Amino acid sequence: MPLREKVLRGGIYLSLREGIGLAAGIVGILLLTRIIGPTQYGIYRVALEVVAYFAGVARWGLDAYLVRRSDAPSRDDYNQVFSVLLVGSLCLMVVGFGTLVVLRSWLGDARYFPPLYVLLASLPLTVLSIPSLAMLERDLDYRKVAGLETGGKLIYHGTAVLLAFLGWGFWGAVVGYILWQSWTTLGSWLLARYAPRWSWSWRSTKGMLKYGVGYSSSIWIYSLRSLVNPLIVGRYLGPEFVGYVSLTARLVEVLGFVKAATARLSMVVLGKVQDDMARLRRGVEEALGLQALAMGAPLSLFALAAPTILPTLIGAKWAPALQVYSFIALGYMLNALFGVHASVLYVRKRNRAVIEAYGVYVLLFAAAAFLLIPRVGLWGYGAAELIALPAYGLLHRSVRKLFDFSYRRAAPWIVAFPPLLFYPNVGWPMGLALLLPALAMLLNSSAREQLREYGSYIRPGLVEE
Repeated sequence: MPLREKVLRGGIYLSLREGIGLAAGIVGILLLTRIIGPTQYGIYRVALEVVAYFAGVARWGLDAYLVRRSDAPSRDDYNQVFSVLLVGSLCLMVVGFGTLVVLRSWLGDARYFPPLYVLLASLPLTVLSIPSLAMLERDLDYRKVAGLETGGKLIYHGTAVLLAFLGWGFWGAVVGYILWQSWTTLGSWLLARYAPRWSWSWRSTKGMLKYGVGYSSSIWIYSLRSLVNPLIVGRYLGPEFVGYVSLTARLVEVLGFVKAATARLSMVVLGKVQDDMARLRRGVEEALGLQALAMGAPLSLFALAAPTILPTLIGAKWAPALQVYSFIALGYMLNALFGVHASVLYVRKRNRAVIEAYGVYVLLFAAAAFLLIPRVGLWGYGAAELIALPAYGLLHRSVRKLFDFSYRRAAPWIVAFPPLLFYPNVGWPMGLALLLPALAMLLNSSAREQLREYGSYIRPGLVEE
């Protein structure tokens, strides 16, 4: 099977399998937030987002190290990575507890900290699945990976909702999160037939970390944006408003489940063709079109329905969340699109270009949020999302220096979907005008052909019928 077809089939299959968790994710989020309300949800999300940042650092880029190696890692390599992750996550856990003194002074609200202590103590669970998941991904065995992750999400949401209904409040989500991480770690060991063992070599550790930190430092920088909500919104507006932003961001992440699937594949596949510039260019153009369509469609459809269904499902108290949906969704869609550029720069060992672009992005976003949120509330968060977007132009410029490429396959969806995202801010009937670009794209023959082409990989033979 040609690599392009294999990648598209694998990407669409993985996206569809992850999409099984979409319904559970949306239902789980809506039920949880309806039961515990914005304030309790905001308290939980402050803890989770702070710990999630530490967890991202605790990976040390070793997932990329294992997946992107040109030669097959040995069993000892996997054990070496496991040992480094164990030691590194324990060290970061200690550092995290040390930073809580500073966070207490900054946030000034003691309610944030009990769940933060518990989640921080679970930090090693979030990274010890990396060696076994890398084994599955190197084999492109996304059937097992998707099944494992779908099961984890069902466990998380099911536990969180059940315990919240029984009166546990945000502690239901805390317990659900820990069970999810435990399921992923133990399940991946079982599926990959991996029995972790201690293995340590300072020479090997140095080489792994040199590669991993070089790769992941840009991700650490970009991930700082996730701290704007807990640290800036949490300080100036309180946990209720953290809950509004977090709910919106979670809904966007769930609706944009394709982003994670395609990011996984791009790391593996672009690495395989990195020395063939013609194939690399075609892969980039294909990925841009697929990301723009697969991200824009669900986000836009939800934007059209949200003003009607969201208050009905979770109550009028959550209405302010719609204030920032459009901005967060647009930022997420463009991040997915320019994530393709970042993947190319990674495989071509242009990590510095990604670091610079993400550094500018975070600086613009955090500075704008710091200045605007205390003055105009949630609108300041939305404005900060827009102010940071020009930083992605640096990624475009860096890839264009490597080779010429086109946005032709992505252009119809870039035109069609972003206007629809702002329907919640415009409303009926003025919002009808936002449908015009999407209708124009449906009349475009190349856009329709692109849809048929992608459809053929889901249902073979569709094109020939």
